[in-house]
Amino acid sequence: MDLRPHAGRLPQAGPLDVRIVGGPPGPLASFADRKQLARHSEDEVRANVVRVLRGRSSTETIATTRPAEPPPPVRMRRADAERSRMV
Repeated sequence: MDLRPHAGRLPQAGPLDVRIVGGPPGPLASFADRKQLARHSEDEVRANVVRVLRGRSSTETIATTRPAEPPPPVRMRRADAERSRMV
């Protein structure tokens, strides 16, 4: 999806109320890998969205939930598998 046509219509929509929330910095050394950092970041964003939508304080603790099961692993495409065997 191209962003330009949609962004061009945004000023025509009229006034918008926007709230930008920034969380505390998280030192990269406190995460074992990028996936753990991504999970932490997702939880922080989800909690901040809930706080804003419910009018809660930024200091209030919000319990985030995740799916009970992790998603299935991504299967490698046949072309990619063949390419990796060639190397």
